[in-house]
Amino acid sequence: MAVYKPAKRESKTEYKHRTFERQDPSDQFRLLACFHSSRNIPGLINLIEASRGTEKRQGLCVYAFCESADRKRAAMIILPFHKHQRVDGTLETTRIEFRSVNRRVLERATCSVAILVDRGFGGSTHVAASNVSSSITMLFFGGKDDREALAYGARMAEHPGISLTVMRYVAGQNSPGEISTVDLNDGPDSSGISDGEYLAEFRKRIREDGSIKYEEKVVNNPVETAESIRGFSKCNLFLVGRSPEGPVAACLSAKIECSELGSVGNFLTSPEFVTSASVLVVQQYSTEKRSTPRHSTMSSGKVAELPAGEMEEGKMEV
Repeated sequence: MAVYKPAKRESKTEYKHRTFERQDPSDQFRLLACFHSSRNIPGLINLIEASRGTEKRQGLCVYAFCESADRKRAAMIILPFHKHQRVDGTLETTRIEFRSVNRRVLERATCSVAILVDRGFGGSTHVAASNVSSSITMLFFGGKDDREALAYGARMAEHPGISLTVMRYVAGQNSPGEISTVDLNDGPDSSGISDGEYLAEFRKRIREDGSIKYEEKVVNNPVETAESIRGFSKCNLFLVGRSPEGPVAACLSAKIECSELGSVGNFLTSPEFVTSASVLVVQQYSTEKRSTPRHSTMSSGKVAELPAGEMEEGKMEV
């Protein structure tokens, strides 16, 4: 098994968009889509179809196979999770070395990264644009990863066959110590952007958009949060940030089996959460170094690194 590590080279043009969250969302969205086997292809293609946007956009440029995100100036890399769904609904490890690859990409990528836990998103075959009909739920707790997931979800909602529900969770003022309270107008994070300001602008943009529904839920303990999330279990896709910020997300899951999915992603893929919905876990690019803790059951197999130009590539524009 090999993981791509791009060779350093001089760039002829500026690499402007390393994230999906940007001032001008109409700019072209470059996506690097990767797969481990043919099993991953239908769900991945259906996700790409849902990411088209509208005719007003400059388009979606997709690079398939393992090619350098840096060389292609991708704004996001989408990777398949290292587990697949069995007939009984549980997740089973396909090949443990794929987990090593995903972790290295999360740590080293020069753009945003998303991991797709595919439970049959869109069905077992490619769904034509005219037949797309999916409901997406974005769980918002706070922080830059959640904002990146929300920005991606807003683009998907431009597809005529996609409906998006954004649920923001806020700690209640009467929380009995299990969840600390938080101000709705919270201050800016390390990126200099506050969730309150970002959401206010987002709500202004979607005011006349019937395909997007925004709600806020006040919760007083982890049980209330979990029960609320279970109310969306019949959707087709959950969109979440890998490292959500704020006290509500911190108290949601004490057990994290796969650190690459974060606390909310682990909850949505746990045996206790019954759903057929796929999960897309998003990590926004940051100049700050990210670390992915190794699990005790992690395979110690060696992961090779290939120089630039030794992996097959493909490209399509939609």
